[in-house]
Amino acid sequence: MTDQLKKSIEQLRTMTPKLNAATDEANKTVAAVEKFLNDECSIGISAYVNAWRGDSGSLRLAFDRIGGKFRIAVVDQKWIDDPQYPGNGSWQDVEVVAWSESPRAWKLRTFPALPALLEKIASEAEDAIKRIDQTQAAVQEIMGAMGKPSINVQIPASNVAKGEMATAKILRGKSTIRVNQLAQELSIPSKSILERISAEGLGSQAPNHMSLISSGLADSVRKWFAPPETSEAAAEAGNAKK
Repeated sequence: MTDQLKKSIEQLRTMTPKLNAATDEANKTVAAVEKFLNDECSIGISAYVNAWRGDSGSLRLAFDRIGGKFRIAVVDQKWIDDPQYPGNGSWQDVEVVAWSESPRAWKLRTFPALPALLEKIASEAEDAIKRIDQTQAAVQEIMGAMGKPSINVQIPASNVAKGEMATAKILRGKSTIRVNQLAQELSIPSKSILERISAEGLGSQAPNHMSLISSGLADSVRKWFAPPETSEAAAEAGNAKK
């Protein structure tokens, strides 16, 4: 047995337990995220992100319906040449497999893309909520033009709440809040908050009532619109600490 072969065998003996442990931890993490998205959020929104690309193959990490249930999955893609235009082609889906049932090599190549997938799901949820608002506004406009009595289009509150809660939970680490939610908390119109933020030169951070603003900006808004007695009490408390 050559020295190089002995070295390779020793490396395998050392690396295999680490590889197995890393795969086990990845399995637990993906299972927990999948349970969170399905059981706690009931998000039900498809999303895809690129995870790995080689010379002849590509893998995407996805959250989509497989066998009647939303799963975190791996999408295997192959480059298909266009027979009419040599040298041209496109990546096309060949197979979609639940992440937990995919080969180890696919798991290790796609697992690092999990944070990006969660970001994508949150973004898709935000877009869905905005489309609900746009639909309501469009219906009101059409009914008004037809001279019909105004109606209030109601999307089931549970569905909207689930979408907003899911987005908030996925973005929990970012500590954000919507302008309209903050307005409800402070019992003031969203317009008042938007005007004040704009007056402070921060208008780009909150272009409309559905905008997500940081916890720091939200705290500033709370101070701007705090009742006089609350502001005075806070000032006195601050002086007392000094």
